[in-house]
Amino acid sequence: MSRNKAFKQHAILCEGFDDRAFWSGWLVERLACTDPTSGGMEPARDAWGRGIQGRGRHFFRTPAGAGIIVEPGRGRSQLKRLAARYLGGLARSFDRVLINFDSDADAESVETDGEDFLRTIVLEHGGTENKGRFAVGATRVDAIVWRCDDPADTCGVPNKQTLERLACAAIVEAYTRRAEPVESWLSAEPRTSVDEKNYSFSYLAKWYADHGADDYWRALWRDEAIAEALEGRLEASGALEVVRELVAD
Repeated sequence: MSRNKAFKQHAILCEGFDDRAFWSGWLVERLACTDPTSGGMEPARDAWGRGIQGRGRHFFRTPAGAGIIVEPGRGRSQLKRLAARYLGGLARSFDRVLINFDSDADAESVETDGEDFLRTIVLEHGGTENKGRFAVGATRVDAIVWRCDDPADTCGVPNKQTLERLACAAIVEAYTRRAEPVESWLSAEPRTSVDEKNYSFSYLAKWYADHGADDYWRALWRDEAIAEALEGRLEASGALEVVRELVAD
């Protein structure tokens, strides 16, 4: 099947369904993309005329008309397998592929293995690296790593560098008074182990329960104060520039 060269075709490969929902909100609410699938409910076709169906894929159109497939995996361990389907064979005709995952580092750490992880994937598919830019054939490949520079042990914000930490930090910047009730709730008896999802779901339960778990991630982008706080952190990590370039391409 030949590709329609009139339309560019991009892909965003992410760790899971929460990431997919977050991307959906970002692309539509802040980057002027459209969702012809109505949240994956309606059929759409990519630049090859193939239906965007199955595997939890969603599809978006940029203002310039390019297509963006957003496909979730099952954690970082599955991203290599997912990337293989987009960086081999016919998929080499993709213009850009973003591989998105949590840093998983502690807040105190300035280290991230994002570039090393991306390099491994690219080299496994015969790709190249030139001055920090990665490509497989004609496809540019970038990593988008969820992390933010908020101090460790910020009230109401988990320490592990994940999408949840990024979201919680933005919520706390926009609505500072929400942090202490969440922290108190999580530290109250009877105690249990607490991770980044406990924090994120606490904000969801108290302020976004009427949205449900999936739309919670989109709703963050519909709140101007939170969206601005998110963009500030994404700009600092370098993610904002990469994504704006993709949407404008």
